[in-house]
Amino acid sequence: QDVTDEQLWGFCKVFTILVFDLDYESSINEFLIRALIASNCKDNAVYVWEQLVDYAARCDKAAAHITLNSIPEHIKRNFKNILAISETMPETFNFDIDSVWAKLALVGSWNEKNDFDKKFLESFLGTSYCEIQKVIQENSLDPKPNISFSQGLWHINHRRSIIKICSKLYFENDMKKFFEISHDVLKEKDKRIQDNGGFSLLVSEEGSFVHSEALRNGIIQGLAMICNISGTQLSCSADTINYEATMLIRNLFAEASSTTWISLDSHLPTIAEIHPSEYLSCLERQIVNTPHNLEALFPKKSDNLLFSRNSICSILWSLEGLAWDERYFVKSIRILGQISKLNFEKTNSSNTPINSIISIMLPWHIQTLVSKEKQKNAIKALQQECPDVVWAVIKGLLPHATRFTGDTYKPKYIIMNLPKEVRTSDEDILSLYQYYSHVALELSKADYSKMVDLLSCYGDMDHDTTVEYLYLITEQATGWDDSKKYPFWKELLNQKEWLVHNTTEDLDDFMMRLLESTIEKVTPTDIRYIYRRLYEPGYFDYDEDEFHTKLEAKRNKQETAVYDIYVSYGIESVVEFAKELNNEAWIALNLGIQAIMRATARVFSWMRCRYPPERLLFSVTFRS
Repeated sequence: QDVTDEQLWGFCKVFTILVFDLDYESSINEFLIRALIASNCKDNAVYVWEQLVDYAARCDKAAAHITLNSIPEHIKRNFKNILAISETMPETFNFDIDSVWAKLALVGSWNEKNDFDKKFLESFLGTSYCEIQKVIQENSLDPKPNISFSQGLWHINHRRSIIKICSKLYFENDMKKFFEISHDVLKEKDKRIQDNGGFSLLVSEEGSFVHSEALRNGIIQGLAMICNISGTQLSCSADTINYEATMLIRNLFAEASSTTWISLDSHLPTIAEIHPSEYLSCLERQIVNTPHNLEALFPKKSDNLLFSRNSICSILWSLEGLAWDERYFVKSIRILGQISKLNFEKTNSSNTPINSIISIMLPWHIQTLVSKEKQKNAIKALQQECPDVVWAVIKGLLPHATRFTGDTYKPKYIIMNLPKEVRTSDEDILSLYQYYSHVALELSKADYSKMVDLLSCYGDMDHDTTVEYLYLITEQATGWDDSKKYPFWKELLNQKEWLVHNTTEDLDDFMMRLLESTIEKVTPTDIRYIYRRLYEPGYFDYDEDEFHTKLEAKRNKQETAVYDIYVSYGIESVVEFAKELNNEAWIALNLGIQAIMRATARVFSWMRCRYPPERLLFSVTFRS
């Protein structure tokens, strides 16, 4: 039936489009959403947001209807506090079924409708699914059941507690079996990965994998729990667990293609906690031997920001998680440095290896439990192995260089009871800043561009580093032309004027003399560089008291400067001066004003010599 204009108008009248700026890196809506996520879940807000975006993108392609019940369990678990998902200690267990619950706790969750999930359970528990069903259905009727059922998914409650209580029931054959069949599940390829290497956001009705996402998520968590269990005595040896975990990670990642990394994408932070040392070793070998497999995970400039996948994020988050632990900190930082050296397109994405390092080690918002000495050792490791990367890291760690940051991914298994906030003493913050400033100065000694970069941190350096920096400038300036001297002269002169006019305390005579001496060494001889400062955004005239007077004085100086350049070097030099400052219109106006004023002054001077005062006054008044 055709829709009439009136019906269409009635629909459009009540149809509302909500506009969100989520396709921008500095999205206000995304910032607010992440803030809400951070206040309502334990996980890293960025990681949870990526999960939500990925799920929304898949639903959008299929025009799916999203409800609370349809949201995957692994996402809802992030909000267990507000969704009233219980994680309390189970009460008593029926001794006859302890062994069943011990194994079910390792599996964690599965899809009732997925036959492959049922076969997995039968293989691991060594009994038919009908027998398993009897046990779980009977327990589900208890007032406080150990298992819950929703939307076809079974989920074991308070898993960690059950695993600890039943630790004596985990024998070597059971553990070997669990690792073996888990490997078969985890090596499955994501069906959304296309033959040409592309990635489809469309999800088939059967799911992206043969086994359900619920089972994959459950066994990965179970593996991480059993590998990091503490305070209990397993019936199987720790060596067995360590060996099986090593072989699992090695078989998954030793020769992993980009397909493997993408298929395990969202699970990588948890997988890394199964055996951190082996995970880091495999990742490092990949960077050295087959870097193209990791380079394929980075986003492309041509990708849609909202619906494209940034698979490298999960690797970065896994390293951020391991960096909380002192045992893996230095190696995690070093590998992040190696990843940043890979050949990939630079995009607007803020999820980069360098940003991860800065977020972890930022002195005023440290995201690790390691000592400041360990953090310094990590910088030394970067200097040795990634000299091209360490400068970008150090620049971000200098005082006031990074003003905004967020929490990094927090591990869930290798460290229990991780504090919500890491408190760093003012003494440690100052010590780290001094160290990073010193490293920056050492790195800049043989590189002019790095010396210029350090100018932005001049006012925040400690006394010793500032003195050494000024001596370095004085030493190097003897071989510089005016173009190289100019940025140092401009910034140091600004610093001197600010100190003189704004500091209420007594100035350090030695520092002031050294600063003035350095300014003298880097003062340009060409007036075009001297006058350039007048047009810089940071220029401020401290000699005037009133604001409007300051602006007027600044403009007068600008007009005079342009005319002096015109007289000394000609109009072509003025044009070049204007282009370099990208301010052609303003400079042309100033030159015109000065030219007219000076020409008018000459006319008046000529008239005064030839006419009586009363005639001159009448002529000027009449023409005005």
